[in-house]
Amino acid sequence: MKAERLLAKYRDGAHLREAIPLDIGHFAEFQLDANIDYQELTLEGSILEMSVFQDLKKSIVREGGAKADIVFPAQTIVIDHEALRDSPASRARFTIAHECAHLILHQNIYYRDPLIESA
Repeated sequence: MKAERLLAKYRDGAHLREAIPLDIGHFAEFQLDANIDYQELTLEGSILEMSVFQDLKKSIVREGGAKADIVFPAQTIVIDHEALRDSPASRARFTIAHECAHLILHQNIYYRDPLIESA
């Protein structure tokens, strides 16, 4: 299985030998070589997180109507602050794990199609 192959490479396979908690942020950064970034993605909260597969320039409208262009490098997990409002710690872990799955499972699809930059 793909999950077992990834875990075998991470921290010498310790998570396959023993039931220990996975530091998902560390896994994302050091196993998947992903950046984790926290940004306001939309004013209305319609996008709470995304995985960036190719360098992406995204225009964001801030409160008051000011426009900001933000550049996200490939292999970035972006989490909107609004996603963490109600339960920051558990929601952050879940969201990072969810976006890691996108980076793992969909990388070949998104890297092949230059028109798709994020999910």
